[in-house]
Amino acid sequence: MAAYEKSISLNPTALACKTLAALYFEVRKDRVRAVTLWERSLELDPDQPDVRNFLKRYKS
Repeated sequence: MAAYEKSISLNPTALACKTLAALYFEVRKDRVRAVTLWERSLELDPDQPDVRNFLKRYKS
């Protein structure tokens, strides 16, 4: 996870944010951080229906 954190701090991409969000959600059970990363992923690439679905499902 540290490598993804470093990657998005240097050069954020939609895929890196989405992948890190999944790791936070599944491994660390950190829904708040995952939602933040999914939102950032959508800012970088709005054409991600899967990410929109994750946000509909998990954003409170």
